[in-house]
Amino acid sequence: MQSMILLSGFWAITVFILAPRLTGWLANQKSQFEGRLVERLEHFHIFIRVSSIRWVVLLITVLAFVISIFFLRSAWAAPVIMVAGLAAVVILVRFRLGRRHQAIRYQLPAVIELLSTSLRAGLSIRAALAQLVRQTSRPISQELAMLDRMQRIGLSLERAMAEWSGRLPIPELRLLTFTISVSAASGGGLSDALERLSGSFRQRLILEEKVDALTAQGKLQAWVMVALPMLLAGVLTMMDPESMASLWVTSTGHIVLAIVFILELIGLVWIRRLVRIQE
Repeated sequence: MQSMILLSGFWAITVFILAPRLTGWLANQKSQFEGRLVERLEHFHIFIRVSSIRWVVLLITVLAFVISIFFLRSAWAAPVIMVAGLAAVVILVRFRLGRRHQAIRYQLPAVIELLSTSLRAGLSIRAALAQLVRQTSRPISQELAMLDRMQRIGLSLERAMAEWSGRLPIPELRLLTFTISVSAASGGGLSDALERLSGSFRQRLILEEKVDALTAQGKLQAWVMVALPMLLAGVLTMMDPESMASLWVTSTGHIVLAIVFILELIGLVWIRRLVRIQE
């Protein structure tokens, strides 16, 4: 009896000491997650408040408990479903952001050629950039409009382009900013430099397309590996629901599903790293 009291006191003191640190760490992680998500949404020109993200997290939490209690009949599955839902939101935002950046990269050579043509026609660099906003389509037109607004509020061209290229993780934009800054400082022929830069960007995109075509089989194998166990479990559930019921409604089955999910995720990341070509 005395040992149980001492053990209970030990755990109570441990919880009392660690609870503030754990609470602070969780609050810090929550604020970092919200900040990163808001920043990524701003890249889509979607400006929302942090409170809206908290409502989305609350909705995902409620849905996770509803699915786990009424469908899976186990409250232990709720944290797993909630984490999976939040991870799905982050992955979806990252995927859409990557597609947006890739679209900007494919638009950039034509935009640079238009800029070079405008400079040859006698326009200033600021007037040429403002004209590109009307001549181009989304998504790069939105980014050019932001660059034009930064110049209108009084920023110099070099500083505006530096902040613009730093906002987007696209190496071609940094090269474009460097080219314009060097040409403006040295007084060289900017239109000729932009024309050569556009040609090099096109060659780089062609090379990347060839690499993607050569590694497409490995990437497809990764997705087939992830989808096959889930599809097999669904088919077996339709063929013999009584035998598969323990996988979906028992705690042991949920643990097995969690282990399978973690292993599938590790395999997916591993294969994608194997087929990735380092620059």
